[in-house]
Amino acid sequence: MKPEQKPQYKVIRTEDFIQNLHEISKRYGRVTELNNAIEWALARKPHKFNNIANDFYFWITGELSNPALPKVKIVYRILEDSDTVMLLTIEENVD
Repeated sequence: MKPEQKPQYKVIRTEDFIQNLHEISKRYGRVTELNNAIEWALARKPHKFNNIANDFYFWITGELSNPALPKVKIVYRILEDSDTVMLLTIEENVD
């Protein structure tokens, strides 16, 4: 078994992200688990997802979704000088 990868980035949330996540939580019961999975992934490999421009990225969490967890689109920014991922917004991704 390989050892767990340690976080390399600090994850912070903007007010917009927090408010949108709160709205999503009114419709789904396991949003805390979704939030934890997002933080876990982005603290370790934020460059893995879709680069929009410069240091802005987005991730559509299709691999995490199920009836209790929505598929969401997350827009975030990587601040390399401070090893920080700033979560800008989250919205339910309706196909």
